[in-house]
Amino acid sequence: MPDADQHLYERAYAAIDGLLAPPGVVLYLTASAEELLRRVRNRGLSSEAWVDLAMIERVSVLYDEWIATELATTIVERVEGIWRSVPWLPGR
Repeated sequence: MPDADQHLYERAYAAIDGLLAPPGVVLYLTASAEELLRRVRNRGLSSEAWVDLAMIERVSVLYDEWIATELATTIVERVEGIWRSVPWLPGR
């Protein structure tokens, strides 16, 4: 991610941090790293051309760690493969 984008995300987070109550329930939609990469490639966006399998795997680990630590007191429902079971969702 370019430094300018990272800085923008950090500023946005700082602006809203503390304004919103933590969620009571989180629906965590998951898919394999291979499936996620396939979806990225199918979109064909030049801005995502740099995304590779290793990057998706690293981000998945970070999300799992965040869920385990930051949402430890929240009900988290992990759902695998929902894109295949809901026909009206784009990108199936």
